[in-house]
Amino acid sequence: MKILITGSKGMLAQDLIPLLREGHEVMPYSPEYASLSTCDLRKLMLRC
Repeated sequence: MKILITGSKGMLAQDLIPLLREGHEVMPYSPEYASLSTCDLRKLMLRC
């Protein structure tokens, strides 16, 4: 499983969802995602 460090300010949560679906762990690195854990991102993915 790859760990992706997301540092692009232009990256939106919806851009992360396909990566999560592929089974990657996403480590938020930009201020926009600093408060989101991988678990939170997975919950977000399930909502879409």
